Amino acid sequence: MTEPMAPNAVPGHLLSRDDIRDALARHDFGRFFALTRQWAGISFMRIADACDIKPERVGRLARGEGRITSMEKMEQIADGLRVPGELMRLAPRPWERGRAHMESRPETGVAAVSPLAKTPKSPDMAAIDSFRAADMKLGGGHLYASVLHYLNSAMAPRIFGSTAGGDAPQTFRAAASLTEMAGWMAHDYGRNGRARDHFKSALPLAAAGEDSALGANIMASMSHLALQTGRPDEAATLARAGRERMVRGPRVPALSARLHAMEARALAQLGEAAATQKALDQARKELARTPGAPPSYWLSPFDAAALASETAFSMNDLGMLPAAIEPAEEAVALRTGDRARSRVFGQITLATIRTRQGELEAACAVGRELLGACGTLGSVRITQQLGELARVLEPYRAERVVAEFLDCLEAVNQQRALLLAGISAPHTGGAVT
Repeated sequence: MTEPMAPNAVPGHLLSRDDIRDALARHDFGRFFALTRQWAGISFMRIADACDIKPERVGRLARGEGRITSMEKMEQIADGLRVPGELMRLAPRPWERGRAHMESRPETGVAAVSPLAKTPKSPDMAAIDSFRAADMKLGGGHLYASVLHYLNSAMAPRIFGSTAGGDAPQTFRAAASLTEMAGWMAHDYGRNGRARDHFKSALPLAAAGEDSALGANIMASMSHLALQTGRPDEAATLARAGRERMVRGPRVPALSARLHAMEARALAQLGEAAATQKALDQARKELARTPGAPPSYWLSPFDAAALASETAFSMNDLGMLPAAIEPAEEAVALRTGDRARSRVFGQITLATIRTRQGELEAACAVGRELLGACGTLGSVRITQQLGELARVLEPYRAERVVAEFLDCLEAVNQQRALLLAGISAPHTGGAVT
């Protein structure tokens, strides 16, 4: 008789992530807890309960304060969250024999693939991983030209030539994902017209790749762009259309959550408070669901930090500033150093909300922290949002703490102007882009 799956078990697909496996191998359990919350939505309270650790210690570990060195505690973590011993350099756990048996049974309806098995990545997958990682750290301006070059030199010949062969659907999916990525990078670089063109081009590529979830993911990106360019009605329509498209394929909770969050943002801009809250509640419910199968490789990630950020934006747009503080702080806390741009966006939001509440010292403290991290980020959006933060703070320049911060902000923006001027904006070319 096999042992039932533990209620707090880490989803199998999460254990195939390189960042998760690296944290476990190094016994960096704080980072493992933070990533588990980020990618699977498992709260620190649930982790604490499963591993017999006090919740406050889980939080401290996730912030990089302290380490776990006790072998007994490591085994409790492995057993509580159902992490195979091999990933933590431990002996196989007693329950692993039962799980291996379950994974071999065809009647479970789940592909019999061990979470330890790693499917070799195609060159396109490796390229996407590389671009995504660099984009999160550096900003889209630095990478936009490189993504366009890859699309036109590596993807276009295979799509319009005769080299795709039996891999044609995957080639179209890769092209759709990379074209969507080009759209985000164009948006980050301040080229919203190009971003819109990229997103529109990506949709038929996703359809040719027979991936309805990828198409819905692209519609979520189009909804985001509509929000950023002052078209909330269009944003809401796109988010709903994306959810309708998802009906054609397997359920992807994170993507469904993202689409509900986009609709919430649109409703907030339209001043519909009750409908906004309902959409955010639905997004939280979706994100808490365990996916029936690993999501499409080509989808953009959406996690607890992203939802916290969208919640803060929504509450801020509705003028509900006290309700915006907690999700804004959560969004910053959940973003680690490898997500530098997202963390800076979150800090700007938090500093803006603090300013609007009259908490000037707290706002400037957050602001000083973010200025040290944004100097090399190739993102026009960051420059624009820093300008907005300066405008919000300017009426309080008579306060010494504000004046000193605004002087520092001006100096950083001058440096950023030189950085962005040195990044050439490429011309698009080729039918793929």
